[in-house]
Amino acid sequence: DDAFVTARTEMLLMQPQRVGLFTQEQCLAYIGARFRVALATVPTEFTDVQVGRYLLRRFVLVHLAGKPPRAKFDVLVVMVQKLFALVRGDIVAESTDAVTAQEVLLGGHLYAADLHAE
Repeated sequence: DDAFVTARTEMLLMQPQRVGLFTQEQCLAYIGARFRVALATVPTEFTDVQVGRYLLRRFVLVHLAGKPPRAKFDVLVVMVQKLFALVRGDIVAESTDAVTAQEVLLGGHLYAADLHAE
């Protein structure tokens, strides 16, 4: 149903405007200001925009490191589309045992699970 997706997409796009964010730089500064205290490794001379970029580069979709920022954006769009489809009931939730979910687990986690099973 297009009305469902349209309404949710509009809400996603309007939320930053409600707090006065209209540009990419403003959004990065907002993110950087909120997460600066949690990122102890960031140099103090970094601006809020630089902290925001650092956070997105180092901690969001880390498997896409070295790719252009557009790649992360594209993956996030696919994730939102999949979330909307799940909420609408068009798809079912994936099992964590599915092959596609295995990349989420680290080698040590799999090894520990195997040892625990024995």
